Amino acid sequence: MTKKFGIDEETLVEEEKRLDLEMRHCEMILKQAKLDAMKNEISKLSLEKNNLSVFTDPRDKAGLAIQARRREMLKVVVSDFKREDADAALNSVANFNFVLKACDLEAVAYFEKVGSADEEVDLGTLVKRFVSRDSDVVASMRAEFGERGGQGSEMMRHLRDNFIDPLVYESTDAESELLKIDWKTMMEGDGTKIKAALDKVWAIVKLMPEGREGTEEGWISYVLDRTPSALANEYYRQMMREPFKVQQKASSSTRSFAVMLGKARNNMMRRETMFMKDSLPMLTGEPPQEVPPRVSAHEKVVLDKGCPRCLLFGCAKAFQDDSECDVFGKPTTARVARIAKNEKY
Repeated sequence: MTKKFGIDEETLVEEEKRLDLEMRHCEMILKQAKLDAMKNEISKLSLEKNNLSVFTDPRDKAGLAIQARRREMLKVVVSDFKREDADAALNSVANFNFVLKACDLEAVAYFEKVGSADEEVDLGTLVKRFVSRDSDVVASMRAEFGERGGQGSEMMRHLRDNFIDPLVYESTDAESELLKIDWKTMMEGDGTKIKAALDKVWAIVKLMPEGREGTEEGWISYVLDRTPSALANEYYRQMMREPFKVQQKASSSTRSFAVMLGKARNNMMRRETMFMKDSLPMLTGEPPQEVPPRVSAHEKVVLDKGCPRCLLFGCAKAFQDDSECDVFGKPTTARVARIAKNEKY
């Protein structure tokens, strides 16, 4: 038979061996596949056993990334919402906006973009933490969205519409608040206090009704009209020293104007202290050790009587009894040098 087809016995033996090897290889692959399947089943059973929660615990990379983001979101520091007055409410919202910007959720909170499901969940978590200590706000949100809450952007809008805007824009009369400002007390403070007080003025100006909000240049003129003349003159004096760009900015920006006015007030107070009586050195027959010899300022003082010995009004004893008389006494070397430099002697 082999001769008929031209196949010898050696070829048949080799072919038989090759087929036997292929069969063994296929059996090994099948056994390995069964072993891998059993390992997968065992790992699934162990995960289900260790997972005590009723929720599924995804182990893919996307699920782990979401869980890590949620954990990091809980670590973010969120200040409590305060609404004692309009300023407190606006300050709380401003601080919360910094948190939203850091978490890349500010655009979602203000409907500037459509947020994903995960972003809405993260925003809702931050909003709940923001108002958690205000029972009235929590009760209002629970009545509106249920115990589990709603989408983060909707909860943020509910907070603005029901608790922030009514307090800031409806309960606060900006024009009445502007009339309550004590300009005299404000301008008597130092530069830092003037700057802080003007910041509150600008906050009130922002709440003016439509058509009455004015311009920044107009409000700068409004404040200058209520500034004491001495401080106003010091402000213009300070402006003359500044570069042209700084002058332009201070004349068109309320914030820059407040900085320059505070700077002028500090310079004015510094100059006033230079001429205070207590800040000048005591003038005696001899100059202070830290001051070089020079003509004392007492020559400018008008006296009713002169020295009791020489009767001269410019004598050192005319100003201080325990000093030596310039004529009959023994003046010090420094006093003699001073007399020699003074043309009146």
